[in-house]
Amino acid sequence: MASSNLVIAGNTYLAERAWTAGARRVEILPTVVDLDRYPEPVNSEPQSAGPIRIGWIGSTLNESYLYEISDALARVHRQIAIELVVIGGSANFSIPGVPVRSVQWTQATEVADLADCDIGVMPLPDTPWSWGKCGFKLLQYMGAGLPVVASPIGANCDLVDQGVNGFLAGSPQEWEKSILALAMDGRLRTSMGIQGRRCLVSNYTIQAVAPKLEALLSSLINS
Repeated sequence: MASSNLVIAGNTYLAERAWTAGARRVEILPTVVDLDRYPEPVNSEPQSAGPIRIGWIGSTLNESYLYEISDALARVHRQIAIELVVIGGSANFSIPGVPVRSVQWTQATEVADLADCDIGVMPLPDTPWSWGKCGFKLLQYMGAGLPVVASPIGANCDLVDQGVNGFLAGSPQEWEKSILALAMDGRLRTSMGIQGRRCLVSNYTIQAVAPKLEALLSSLINS
């Protein structure tokens, strides 16, 4: 990085690591989604029938992060019926006291599977690896029109506008309170989902960020 003309980082934490490594020029460009893959959600009147579906998307490599909020989920389920929908994890993933539905991930179905959920969650452990993450799960949830609850780590702090498009939860008690608030209030879920979608469209899509990347690369060619 010290020998480079430009380092592009996905969040502030990574940018600071680049500066520390001796980079002369660092620019932050966030992770993005392709808006063309995420149709405008249909914001219909929330339905009361059935459990509230708590969505998580990832892989078997990081599904263990869900254990960070297992107790909070179990306590919420004792107060209101929920279902944890795990998209892309192992087929036999389970959390005691919480109904879990495992969904096989495919690129063709992931957007529809997310849109079938009511809330998106992104728990993370407080580690250097987690601080380097760039919040892609949250962007997928927002694209699907879901309100989010996330650990206050890394890019999550930039993506979540507390109380507007979701909640940052730093303790089991905050996770329980945040998920319960959304689970019990359909209109709150809808309004936060709308705000999250607006945030995504303005700042975190290929369509919004690609011109900025093009300008940065052009500045190197023309310098």
